[in-house]
Amino acid sequence: MLKSLSILLILMLSNSALASSQRSKEEYVASIIYAEALGQSDYAKGLVATTIWVRSNGDSKKFRKVCSIPKQYARPQRNDDKDWQDCLSLAKRMYKGTFTPLSIKNSKGKWVQPDHFYLYGSTTPFWARGMWQKRVDDLMFLKLGRFRTKG
Repeated sequence: MLKSLSILLILMLSNSALASSQRSKEEYVASIIYAEALGQSDYAKGLVATTIWVRSNGDSKKFRKVCSIPKQYARPQRNDDKDWQDCLSLAKRMYKGTFTPLSIKNSKGKWVQPDHFYLYGSTTPFWARGMWQKRVDDLMFLKLGRFRTKG
């Protein structure tokens, strides 16, 4: 009797873990976007999501890995405010394949999808020095075309 209850409990927990793992992938990516773009416009949030998209080549299996590479994105944060709902909506669209990456116009008039950004007003990171950058709200976006893919 105890053994069958244990097996039943394990099955119930594994089914609930499986159901929440899909949700947690979306929530994890949303929590990264939220941490980076809290208080910013929908366009800036979309550009942060675009950097994740570009770095993962649009492969939803790589979103979480890209977000968890050390020193690339902020630590995950969440809240139940409007900003969180906006970020969660973006992450869900990314996983569903209905997300359209955003672009910014560079100094040559060419539309590019950014793969890096940093906080405006902070010290310019070494990797951004001398590069063309576009300010959107409190974030500076740029296209380096290179980034670490291994954590």
